[in-house]
Amino acid sequence: MEDPAIQADVLQDMPPPSNVPLSPPSSRRQSKPKRPPPITPKRFTRFFTPRSTNGWKPSSTSRSARQLRDITKSGANRGHFSRSSRKKSALGRENVPLGPVTPETTPRKRKLTPNQSSPFLHSSPSKRVRIVATQDIEIPSSPPVPVSIAEEVIFEDIESSSSNRPSPEPVPCLPLRRLKRSGANVRLVERSFGGYDNGSAGFNRLGWADPEFKTSNFYSTKKDHAFLYRPHLPFCITACNTDNLVATGTEGGAVRLFNTTSGINMAEEGVGEILRFSPHENAIMDLQFSEDDMILASCGGDQTARLTDMPTQRTKAVFKLHQSSVKQVRFQPGDNNILATCCRDGVVALWDSRCRGTEGSVMSIVTDLTTKANTEINNNARWYFDPQHIINKAHTNRPSLAAAQSKESDTSTSVTALSFLSAARSHILLTASEANTSVKVWDIRSRYSRRSSALSIPLASTEIPLSHRRSRNYGITSLALDSQCSRLYALSRDSTLYCYSINHLILGQAPELGLTKNQKNRFSDERQGLGPLYGLRSSKMRVSSFFVKCALRKPKDDKPELIACGGGDSMPVLFATSERDLPAPQTSADSGCPIYTTGTPLARGHQSEVTSLAWTTEGNLVSASDDFTVRCWREDAEEARKLRSYAKEPGWRAETERAGWAQVKESLDEDDE
Repeated sequence: MEDPAIQADVLQDMPPPSNVPLSPPSSRRQSKPKRPPPITPKRFTRFFTPRSTNGWKPSSTSRSARQLRDITKSGANRGHFSRSSRKKSALGRENVPLGPVTPETTPRKRKLTPNQSSPFLHSSPSKRVRIVATQDIEIPSSPPVPVSIAEEVIFEDIESSSSNRPSPEPVPCLPLRRLKRSGANVRLVERSFGGYDNGSAGFNRLGWADPEFKTSNFYSTKKDHAFLYRPHLPFCITACNTDNLVATGTEGGAVRLFNTTSGINMAEEGVGEILRFSPHENAIMDLQFSEDDMILASCGGDQTARLTDMPTQRTKAVFKLHQSSVKQVRFQPGDNNILATCCRDGVVALWDSRCRGTEGSVMSIVTDLTTKANTEINNNARWYFDPQHIINKAHTNRPSLAAAQSKESDTSTSVTALSFLSAARSHILLTASEANTSVKVWDIRSRYSRRSSALSIPLASTEIPLSHRRSRNYGITSLALDSQCSRLYALSRDSTLYCYSINHLILGQAPELGLTKNQKNRFSDERQGLGPLYGLRSSKMRVSSFFVKCALRKPKDDKPELIACGGGDSMPVLFATSERDLPAPQTSADSGCPIYTTGTPLARGHQSEVTSLAWTTEGNLVSASDDFTVRCWREDAEEARKLRSYAKEPGWRAETERAGWAQVKESLDEDDE
């Protein structure tokens, strides 16, 4: 029997019969054809205008309508509790409803899904659908269940479900496997970390990448080296811009050309060495080819710089001003007619071969490799004694100049290295000296005093490292620019390769570094530049003299950018210039900048100090050493790994005779599992 009190409460909360039509519509009304109501402008605007602009607000549902919706809901009066009601009763809350609970109304409109048998059409802007009940409403009843019984049932369900639930199995942690080479796998890992920049942090932190992967593939065999015979040492070396030829300058003033194409025996005369001539009467200090390789610029101990026509091997111009050995010569980017020279007397000179010089005779010695030397005299050579610009005492400080004038002695500081910026900023010239690790910036559009006693003021000079200021100064032997002209590398005598930022060589306002060529120097005093960003060191690199140089390889195809440095330990050392591959720095209070200990030495190739280096168009490295040899280092991962494995075996092998390879840790040669 049903409880009459519960029935009375439910009937009291029901809406009155007049509000709910319980009888179906008459047949007369259904037989009349219905026409769609006309679409008025008001109704059209209301349908196509968002409700937020119409000021529409959801209407609240009355209490009687909510109760009617609950009692007509399917499965509401089956006498079973829902999961939510059981949880509430188990928690011991008061006033637990024994029947269905009316949810709170929300302003979101509910979507009504009509039945398949419903004769009503879908809503449209021109028709409103009205749902009419077609049957009487019956109020089912169910006996109430005590709260204590519901709680017992809930606790039994919880215990049974927790006992039957399987315990989670431990997931094994697989070890991270290091990627072997910088290829497609490395790019996929970079992409998984969020790209190039984000991948670098994960690489260095997890140890997946190693800078030695980019430098471990170099090797050299006995066919890749040439012997220059005594008594003339190779002092400098440079590579062609359009071919695989390299030119070596010797102590006797001769230039020797070698072919470094793969598969050629460099030790064979006529095949490896293809040309030999002598433009100077003394040691050649530096060489550089023009952009089209038709002109070779050289400077040497005879205090001159010369231009040689490569098709005829005849000297076409001689530049004579310096009073000591000329250390370096460089062409201006984008113009093969302008070149700069620096000397041990502290003078930097700028020359223009288009100017009218003095005609004179020059002796040229051309050596055919199959016959004897042929001496020729060129009477049409041009001699230049007056440069376009002169920078006197470029690296002499003002206190030193005052002391020199008082003591009437010459304290000229030798300028050991110079370099132009890119073709877009070719008016900027960078110089370095033997006095300290400071790079000075010059604007060649400015006019400097030609008096030998005058002190030239640069645009700016970089700050000396803190460790040098606290102990002693070290000079710079060589300068190198990266491919994007954003970093400057300077090799110092303290066996450190310092890296500078090009954009911070001048702090503050620097219109001279802009791409527009109408901004000249508007400051009369020297400005300060930022010191080195960081330094690169290696345990196998020892810069023992100013003849030790560095050379940078520009990225090409799939070959990354690398920089090579000579050293007194008979090993060239390779560094990867990518800053994302740098290891953890070793900083100290005396260094002033982070120092990274990295680098890959190329072992077993030379027996004495490695002085000069050059990169060919194929990406191979050519090194010159004091053991009278010139060696080409090629890049092949399998060959380099094979030579390293042969060297570990006991006994003598013919493959390792007069061969060299990149010296790396043993873990890099382990095969992938």
